[in-house]
Amino acid sequence: NRSREKEAFIIVACDGIWDVQTNYECTKMVADIFAEGESDLGLICEECLDICLRRGSKDNMTTLVVKFPAQPIGNGGGVMARREARERAAKEEGHNEGRNSSEDMIS
Repeated sequence: NRSREKEAFIIVACDGIWDVQTNYECTKMVADIFAEGESDLGLICEECLDICLRRGSKDNMTTLVVKFPAQPIGNGGGVMARREARERAAKEEGHNEGRNSSEDMIS
């Protein structure tokens, strides 16, 4: 039996999502994004697609998240904070790779 007071959200997605994520992984990811403060369902869906692309999905991908009233939204920067963190990490990785190349040339 379903309970309006307990149900948080549902995810409707096609096989391009499920090819690279288990039900548990996708559900946990969406719950984590809500907990990180995201309320924009479109951004949550985009993040799901981005993660699946990074995991190598080659199939068509569609995802839909339906939020029910029982799902709390935490505090934080949500998807935008995740994107900024990825950009910082990529820049740092690129910076470190450049430094390693210079060090290799000196040795």
